[in-house]
Amino acid sequence: MTPLLSPLREDRGATMVYLAVIMVVLLGFMALAIDLSSLYAQRRQLQNAATAAALAAAGQLCQGRPQVIQSTAQRFARANGADQIRVRRYGWRVWVETTRTAPTYFAQALGFTQVTLTARAEAACSTAREACGLWPLAMNIRNWNALAQLGCGKTFYIAAGEEPADQLDCRIYQCDLDGDGEDDIVPGDAFAWLDFSSQASARNLDPCLRPGWGTGELRCQLEAGANTPISAAACIEGTSGGRGGVARSVNTQAGESVAIGLYDYPCNRNWRTSRTRFHVITFGCITVLGWEQNLVIPCRDDARRGPGRTCRPLRIQAIAARIPCNVTACFSTCGGITGKPPQVGGVNAVGLTR
Repeated sequence: MTPLLSPLREDRGATMVYLAVIMVVLLGFMALAIDLSSLYAQRRQLQNAATAAALAAAGQLCQGRPQVIQSTAQRFARANGADQIRVRRYGWRVWVETTRTAPTYFAQALGFTQVTLTARAEAACSTAREACGLWPLAMNIRNWNALAQLGCGKTFYIAAGEEPADQLDCRIYQCDLDGDGEDDIVPGDAFAWLDFSSQASARNLDPCLRPGWGTGELRCQLEAGANTPISAAACIEGTSGGRGGVARSVNTQAGESVAIGLYDYPCNRNWRTSRTRFHVITFGCITVLGWEQNLVIPCRDDARRGPGRTCRPLRIQAIAARIPCNVTACFSTCGGITGKPPQVGGVNAVGLTR
């Protein structure tokens, strides 16, 4: 009977050999998988380094500090594990390439002791399509465009105080205070105070928010800006006309440039709160000069003519401001970009382009 069992023993021995070979192959694949997984994790970290470096460098462009983009990119890249970095600037864009030499473990048996990993990213400083840190103020886009056409640096006044600012009518009063043929007053019906608490994104983000949108909340946002991210084409609740009790808060920002909303039309009216929703389509940048407590608006000459016509100069409270000539005056630390280069009177942000 022994001769009859020998083929079975030979088959069993061959199977053990096959299993041993398969186990070696499987262990090899597992070893390579471990190496590849490690390399993938390091490559992802390297990409994060390139992204962080590009965004940080573009942020320096947005803040008017192009001389430090190299050092900024180097610092952020090395903090995220990059060994070498290349930085190039193309106008308002910054391109970054990061490199790192990664050791292998099991692949050394195949002669691969190390692998060079590379990652690239490009970011740009561009006009913002979403912004945070806004002043709680918006201006009608038509009035804004009229001011912008006069050029940067021209002083104008936003009739932001309480009555009698609501009585201001540029057909009766001389709103051209400097005699250049263009009105210098933004009347109460051409701007709005914005209530950012009406935005869902405001929840848990803005420390200024108070129930009821009172003067305290408005003062806080005038002094610190609103953390609420606001997207272009958003409808935001607000009120037109003057508000009292904000002079000191406005003066805390004297000499500073702040971002405001620009709207084209009211979206609709909230009948529960008697407030209007304003369609903010983009953002503008103004330099605050301070609060004018007693701005005298004289009567137009033709307003005094004719029988029975009388006109007395109007004294109003207003925010004195101008559009800054520096294209990097207003920078939003959050938000997306339009892809368009910075422009005078615009608000800028940074974003990845590739």
